[in-house]
Amino acid sequence: MNNPFIISFKKEVLIRANYRCEICGFSEAVAHQIICNELFNDGGFQINNGVALCISCQNRALKTQLSVRQLREAAQISDPLIPPGFNERDQIDRWGNVILPNKLRMHGPLFGDPRVAKFLEDVHFTDLVRYPSTPHFPWSANVTAGTAKRDRVLANTDHFLESEIVVTEKMDGENTTIYHGGYCHARSPDGGNHSSRDWVKALAAKIGWEIPKGWRICGENLYAKHSVYYEDLSSYFQLFSIWDENNRALSWTDTLEWAQLLGVQTVHVIYRGRFDKQILKKLANSINTETSEGYVARITDGFSYHMFPHCVAKWVRPFHVQTSTHWMNEKITINRRIDPKK
Repeated sequence: MNNPFIISFKKEVLIRANYRCEICGFSEAVAHQIICNELFNDGGFQINNGVALCISCQNRALKTQLSVRQLREAAQISDPLIPPGFNERDQIDRWGNVILPNKLRMHGPLFGDPRVAKFLEDVHFTDLVRYPSTPHFPWSANVTAGTAKRDRVLANTDHFLESEIVVTEKMDGENTTIYHGGYCHARSPDGGNHSSRDWVKALAAKIGWEIPKGWRICGENLYAKHSVYYEDLSSYFQLFSIWDENNRALSWTDTLEWAQLLGVQTVHVIYRGRFDKQILKKLANSINTETSEGYVARITDGFSYHMFPHCVAKWVRPFHVQTSTHWMNEKITINRRIDPKK
């Protein structure tokens, strides 16, 4: 491969390690990416995402028998490269699976990819699934304003061509997943207490037994104000996807049918039709950025979990997080619901 970034990456990593494995000291080493290139917008070929390993240690790293932390410490990396959609607090493996305190792992963005699965045959996963990070469209205002540096951005939209899509309003709440039986958690299950989470836990307990085993529903918890105050919500929980026991997102038509069966509201649909960049750009220009974060587009067909980055994308207003303090640390402001019976 003649990619100059990859060539430079390999050279810098090996020179730093004096061409020796930074785990065992063996003299025949190769440059290894600590976090997989597919989790980065630009491939992540930077020296602070690299470690020199012999073939044996590289095989252990691919199987995640050597942790990300061990590899960074061996390479003496103090400023690690963090993939978009994650933060410094997330403990993840090479493939983007979140490692929980009990050592079980949540399914990450590449879970289900057969190229990855072969390395994780001996890894134990929880039934909990982390909702993927939604990539930006290239014309997203957060991208063009230069404020999406920690987010994933699509290089192009060719994979959407000829697809039917549905565009829904991007709501400013807390991404929440509800499972069969009523267990629920935010996108990053930190376990923190908050009255808005108490509200959605009550909803989950009410509808959880109607969700089929192995399924989960994902939506926005809008009980508390984040950056946008809503004055006319029809529901504090607004559904945007449902996943079956095979970790596949249902088609949008099936999602609507199940939402009706469960008695939950779906996010507001702005457009449904063939993918057209010009239509999506016009939609962006029509959005009031004082009262809306933006929109999310997904293909109307169902899709597997590891295909999420190729099937869903968003347009977000510039500087969409417009509060100086995290919403959980502020005095709670309850959004206004127009029909409190729903």
